[in-house]
Amino acid sequence: MPSRIDFPILAPDVATGHTIVLPGLGECRVHGRDEGSYNDVFHIQTPPGEHFIYKASQRPLEEEVARDLCRQLRDYVKELAKLGVDVPDPDQVRFGLTIKVTEGMVHLVEIAPFSGPSAQTLLSQAQLVTEACEHTRRMIRCFRPMFLASQVGEFLEVGIDPIPRNLCADGRRMKYIDFFFPKLYQTTTGMFNLEAIHPKDKVTYDIGCWRHYHKVGILWVFLIQLCRLRPELKRAFEATMLAMLSENRLLRDVQLGVSDYIDEFQKMDLDDYLRDIQTWTFQDIYKLRAGACELAYRGVMVQSELESFFSLSHFQHEALTDAKIQELRDFLTQRIRKVIAPK
Repeated sequence: MPSRIDFPILAPDVATGHTIVLPGLGECRVHGRDEGSYNDVFHIQTPPGEHFIYKASQRPLEEEVARDLCRQLRDYVKELAKLGVDVPDPDQVRFGLTIKVTEGMVHLVEIAPFSGPSAQTLLSQAQLVTEACEHTRRMIRCFRPMFLASQVGEFLEVGIDPIPRNLCADGRRMKYIDFFFPKLYQTTTGMFNLEAIHPKDKVTYDIGCWRHYHKVGILWVFLIQLCRLRPELKRAFEATMLAMLSENRLLRDVQLGVSDYIDEFQKMDLDDYLRDIQTWTFQDIYKLRAGACELAYRGVMVQSELESFFSLSHFQHEALTDAKIQELRDFLTQRIRKVIAPK
């Protein structure tokens, strides 16, 4: 692996300490990397000593499509800021295109000021429960204001994906830094933007809308991602979230919705899980993930097994097959049967 790599093609083995050559920035040193499904996020330092977040789409896009996305991305950052979400100064977040990698195809690029380590890093390294809960409160404060915004039916007009890797520390605050791809409701089509590739079926689209635009869905998936990182702190994360929501009476319905989900999975015993898991389909993918988190909290599996389950259950623009869902059911039931007392 050479220590110097020319972009725009993203090499999968770029690591901390390498030097990469970026369009418009020259030779930059890599200080950190977070891998994603559609893009990787790099913490880089330019020759003058400035620190930035650099992100480029893994998949090349048609140049015209990429230019339109640049316009939407600029609008998206401004809309989030307008709603009170703590984001970098919109005037300091730049979007652009790389050189053409093939005929008419480019990569979409984002460059934003670096403020601090990701919330994922901070949570993973937290030594105390109180420390992890404070990071959680800071994350929720970052995006909670948008829950009072206007809606389209049950859904927000501006969506978000506040998983821990998408938030970074900035002193005592957290900033939301994930703008790929713009989560905006399109009034002309009546559709919600989700990812680079639009879902191929209605169930996947509906799940994406619920995850990114529905207030309870956003918070439930956020909670699941917290528990994925630190399953042993699941009860602390749940209590912290409910306490944060209780601070604003206008979020009472959201608090009750999240509380109902929490209660559902806490009250189930292992026999309940063995029975119900077999009825869960792809439409219930977040029940499978929430169940896995609860089982890990109870010691049915360790964190590395939980992470394997999340990798197996990963999806983006197309539904998981019935065979894959059965594999996920088997993954959980096999581990439950190892610990459940014989009847």
